[in-house]
Amino acid sequence: MVYSDTTLITQRRPDAVTSSGTMPSLVAMMVQALEVHDGHRVLQVGTGTGYTAALLCERLGSAQVTSIDVDPDLTAPARDRLRRCGYTPTLITADGAHGHPDRAPYDRIVVTFAVTSIPPAWIHQTRTGGIVLTPVFSGLARLTVTGEGNAEGRFIGPGYFMRHRATPNTSPSACSVSSANGPPWSQRTTDLPASVYYDNDFRFQLDLSMPRLSHRHPGGDLNNLILSTPDGSHAHITPDGALTQSGPRRLWDDIETRHQSWRSLGAPPRERFGLTVTPQRQAIWLDTPDSGHQWQVG
Repeated sequence: MVYSDTTLITQRRPDAVTSSGTMPSLVAMMVQALEVHDGHRVLQVGTGTGYTAALLCERLGSAQVTSIDVDPDLTAPARDRLRRCGYTPTLITADGAHGHPDRAPYDRIVVTFAVTSIPPAWIHQTRTGGIVLTPVFSGLARLTVTGEGNAEGRFIGPGYFMRHRATPNTSPSACSVSSANGPPWSQRTTDLPASVYYDNDFRFQLDLSMPRLSHRHPGGDLNNLILSTPDGSHAHITPDGALTQSGPRRLWDDIETRHQSWRSLGAPPRERFGLTVTPQRQAIWLDTPDSGHQWQVG
């Protein structure tokens, strides 16, 4: 299993999966995009099994690598595994969103959990000209730090990772969802199939505008889709296109509108988007920072 090119669940709590071994081909792509060179100092955020830290130690030497994870149930066994393999990086148990200033500045920071905005500590702890590589929503962003809390870069591909956990007991997929208030909206059919929710490119656009949208598919059928948001809005699309909505707003109507807007932009893939970070704001943009199509995040 460990040599298979798939994501492996490595920790599960009653309410959610809380850690996994990232697909090796994705780890390889991320390490390649990181462009490490001899002498570089790297912070790896999200130790997990320790696999990514081991690759960085092999390339740079253990003295150049710091790895951090919030969960002691992950860092303790990772430390033992790494030692048995001959690697001794600096391994910290703490909230990775704060980085590790004691060993800054870093030439590279690589993150293996998803965020909805870039923690300022990652930018401040990276030297000017250094790279921060992190999943943002469902895209993998590669940012170059330009100094004084500023960074900019583009999305280089999909990056489906569990969300950041601030404490060991936080569920990375936790989303407080209220019960629907009031009777359902009138039933109807929809020409937009449930499968559009799984479209890699549209999903990224949807994440930007509806970051707390959650889903499930009863019976494992991806075309039997139930969506919900924390305000208690729900939408259920069956495989034959029947639609039921309830709660304070028509959730699938909103998604249909956002899909039309995305199509009007040319159905752009993630790679057409970029991210600008300043101390005052963070914005995701289409094609260029001054294109006029921006989404503020954070």
